[in-house]
Amino acid sequence: MFHECKVYDGGGKLKVTYTSDQMSQHHWDGMGDSASQFIIEGAEISPSYKKLHKRSLTCANVSCKKKFTTMNRKAKACSDRCGTAIKREKEIRRRRAKGVSAGFTEPQEYENGFYGYKIECLHCGETCYKRNFKAVFCNAKCSTRHKNDKYVSVRKKPHYDIVCQFCNKTASMRSSYALYCSVKCRVKGRIRVRSENAKAKAKAKAKAKV
Repeated sequence: MFHECKVYDGGGKLKVTYTSDQMSQHHWDGMGDSASQFIIEGAEISPSYKKLHKRSLTCANVSCKKKFTTMNRKAKACSDRCGTAIKREKEIRRRRAKGVSAGFTEPQEYENGFYGYKIECLHCGETCYKRNFKAVFCNAKCSTRHKNDKYVSVRKKPHYDIVCQFCNKTASMRSSYALYCSVKCRVKGRIRVRSENAKAKAKAKAKAKV
């Protein structure tokens, strides 16, 4: 149900009045923008409605350019497949425009028929072909190995020189609190400490009995 609508200017004066019939007509005319979404399959559409809202268009997909008729005012493609292709091209243009400021260069076609970019892997130095202009590695393995060599190995590199309490050798360790140079020395050192503590307790008990 639609009601009468009155439009006023900034001074509060009445400019125009729309009747309920005019409001109803305006509303249902707007529904014609996407009429195909609301029409039930097999339903009869009046010829006047078709004549009013039907349009002849050319598909916006560059590789299609097919002529078609539609009642949707926002339609640009003749099919869902062409619509997807148009969105993909739009996204590519957006990414390229965004990449101009980040040093984007146009792809090239090489002697082997590949269309893209020729790079040298930052890790292994091999020549390879990529479609992304920002690519610097030939594959995921080289990317992971490069990160491990540059960041992880540096983080795990020993920084502190200590004297092992078991073998008395000097070793470089990651922690300044380390007491042993290796797992083997740590196990043997703890066994020796427990043995010495047991002997000390036995001597203390012997003295207490005397």
